[in-house]
Amino acid sequence: MIEAIERTIGWKFTDNETLNHALEYLHSNYMHNISVEDIANAAYCSTSYISRLFKKHLQMSILDYLHKVRIKEAIYCLKVKQMGIQETAEHVGYQNLNNFYKYFKQFGLLEKTGIDLPGEASTIMHDPKNMGQVEL
Repeated sequence: MIEAIERTIGWKFTDNETLNHALEYLHSNYMHNISVEDIANAAYCSTSYISRLFKKHLQMSILDYLHKVRIKEAIYCLKVKQMGIQETAEHVGYQNLNNFYKYFKQFGLLEKTGIDLPGEASTIMHDPKNMGQVEL
């Protein structure tokens, strides 16, 4: 029902229509292997322009925002749907489990969620200074 309403009235994340088109595409396709170019094409603009819009309105890069969306969905899959880690990573668009671990840690979620990621997750180095915090 909510999806039908959103399709009818459109996504209104910001007051910028171009950015709203990009965000609608990103939220509908985050689970696929999408690029900044794909997002820009969906919003009918250049990659540099859409990148500037993300920085201006959302204070983060397109890829940082994409990872944030994926990780928020991953938390839902792990905690609510009780999906396994590999299945969750693939479901939200990470084909490489190490990348999934990297971004999960980068958002500082290991401690916040109580989700225990095995082995490699504890050895991945990260720099959280450029990443926004995912609200749980």
